[in-house]
Amino acid sequence: MDHPHIERRGMTDDSIIIAVRAADVVGIAPTLLNFQPEDSLVVVGLQAVFVIAAASAALPEQPGDREKVLTDAKATATALKQAGATTAVMIGYGESEQVSAAASPMADALSAAGVEPLRLVRVENDRIFDLGAPEPSAFRDGARFDPRVTATPVNGRMGLPDHDGIAVQLAPTDGVARAEFSRATEEAGQRLFQQVEQVGRSGGGFVAVTRMLIHEGKSALGRAFESYREGSVLDNAPAAELVVLVNLPPVFNLALQKTTDQAWQIRMWTDLLRRAELEHVPAVAVVLAVCALHAGNGALARAALARALDARPGDPLAQTLIKAIDVGLTPDQLASILSKLPSDS
Repeated sequence: MDHPHIERRGMTDDSIIIAVRAADVVGIAPTLLNFQPEDSLVVVGLQAVFVIAAASAALPEQPGDREKVLTDAKATATALKQAGATTAVMIGYGESEQVSAAASPMADALSAAGVEPLRLVRVENDRIFDLGAPEPSAFRDGARFDPRVTATPVNGRMGLPDHDGIAVQLAPTDGVARAEFSRATEEAGQRLFQQVEQVGRSGGGFVAVTRMLIHEGKSALGRAFESYREGSVLDNAPAAELVVLVNLPPVFNLALQKTTDQAWQIRMWTDLLRRAELEHVPAVAVVLAVCALHAGNGALARAALARALDARPGDPLAQTLIKAIDVGLTPDQLASILSKLPSDS
């Protein structure tokens, strides 16, 4: 069972939600989480009528998962309290027994953390069950709903279909595109090796090589930023050059320092991740994950980090970022961490 997934939101007018009907609560959850929940317990943290944060944890698959359920409940409740939530609405996606097994410990953990659980809503297939509704109530016995109609935009955006939908967006290219980029990557690696050799032959040591790599990295990033900011994409040769360079520590740090929450950067690193050869995936995936975290999109960050760990199991930075997401890392905290990276000068 996965760790709880947490999304934090600022208290702006666009974050206002008045959870009057069960359909209102269910409609906003996918947008808050950036994916359509399945087999999970979602907790929406509120402060008055403001949405403060949303968290998602997988439902228990078997009785032996109870200890993990308790751990997830405590972590979720603590994160929501730290985010400023005073009340919460729980939404269980799945069968009644599984939802109850997760919701009861969650309600206890929320109460213990000082967050009042207001209601529990269960979603199964195309029906909503409002377990906090008074009798008689259509939602009490399960009311039909269409998720395409009830999905509610927040700040002009809608949630992605589900975890699989995000994974598809990050899937590696194949066929001719894969073969062409593989050749471009090999050529880029050879050119970089020749440059390093040339610096060495001219008497330059480690410092000179590092300066050369940073210079090349700045140039490659600059070309990429200009292209994607204008809505274009890089050809294979410059894209492969950047992918190779960003796997080198000084350029990797430089790329991390230049990450933002802008959509064109997320599009850029998504494109490069899909094209990258397996050995170069981890660094590119981490940079994409950091962009996603700047934007408050923990679901995309998780999917990117999953690609990093698939390519390099046990990658320490990817694992550290996943743990940071689990405890509700905020964009401000992320910016503070990145500011402490070694200077590119």
